Amino acid sequence: MPRSPVGRETERVDGRLKVTGAAEYSGDYRAADLAHAYLVTSTVARGTVTGIDTAAAEASPGVVRVYAAPEPRLALYAVTGQAAGFTENYLPLKSEMVHFHGQAIAMVVA
Repeated sequence: MPRSPVGRETERVDGRLKVTGAAEYSGDYRAADLAHAYLVTSTVARGTVTGIDTAAAEASPGVVRVYAAPEPRLALYAVTGQAAGFTENYLPLKSEMVHFHGQAIAMVVA
């Protein structure tokens, strides 16, 4: 029967690089023409989005596109809620309904 590694020293190939700060991670590499998305989330637990003014964000330098609920241009997959009391399926940014605090209601791509 093999001896258990629990409680024993284990040699790691990248251990010295990590503890000295010399290890490279995927975040250390820069991709050309990379866009980032920022999610704007609801501040209420339940409600209806009656309107989102996206003009200032769209006019900002570097902004590629702004999506706001309800957003018909996005092809998204349904999300099944497992949180307390939330058993509905919903498509993020597809409906004006807010189902929970922190739900994505807009997205800025820049």
